[in-house]
Formats: sequence, structure tokens, C-alpha cells
Amino acid sequence: RRRRRDGRDGAAGHAGRPQPPGTVFLQLDGVGHDVLRDALRERPGAGGRTRPPLMEHVAAWAATTHRLTPWRTDWSSQTGASQLGILHGSNEDVPAFRWYEKESGEVMISNRPSSAAELQRRAAARSGHAGLLTDDGASRGNLFT
Repeated sequence: RRRRRDGRDGAAGHAGRPQPPGTVFLQLDGVGHDVLRDALRERPGAGGRTRPPLMEHVAAWAATTHRLTPWRTDWSSQTGASQLGILHGSNEDVPAFRWYEKESGEVMISNRPSSAAELQRRAAARSGHAGLLTDDGASRGNLFT
């Protein structure tokens, strides 16, 4: 939006076509913001030399074209709830990785395909849309589409 407002949305992409701005979500389980920032810094090495960052490619992105922003999850920070929240805008009623639903008598397990499909269906019904990736989006390694 900011680029469009400032008249800068015509950045050339493949074959000279303008590319719309986008968002990259990179989820690293168990890696907090401070740990990630440390992995992007040069480190002291032998003989007073510096060693490159542990995550050189991500460090280059953060130094140029990308912005690293901390994100606080709500009360459930497990992977299924986080991905559902990012992609569908709701992780309501996802209390854990695995739980028992009294109404249906079913054990829900976030990474089980039938449970993931049901959780996605519920999130889409709550939000009124099919999710962030609906219009030509792409995702790798997620539980939800």
C-alpha cells in the first residue's frame, strides 16, 4: 500500500513485468526473535577475525530487502495454532497440539490430515474467507492451505 501511495509500485520483475509487494512468513520452530537476531550477526573468530553469520542468506535479506519483526502469539504458540492464525486469521479453539473434543468424542491432533482439514474449515467459517494463500499464494511445509 505504501508503495502504491508513493507511486513506487512499478518495480520490474520477471520479463519486465511489475511485481506486487508481498509478504514472506518464515516460521522456525523453537527459535525466538533474540536467538534469530544473534544468528544474523557476525561472530568473533580466531586471530581477531570475524566469522560470518550463522544464517548468511537471511542476514543478507534483513540487511537489504526484508524486515525482521517480532511476533507474539496468543496463548497457544504450538505450530498448528500459529500456522492457522497466520494463514486464516483465527486459531480459536485450538488449545494444544492434541486434545479431546467432548461434543464429538473425537481426539483432534493438529498434524493429522482429517483434524487439520476440520480446523481449516472452522477457521474459514469464522473468518469468512478461504485464507491468506487463496489468491495465487504458495506455502511449503504447512499443515493448512
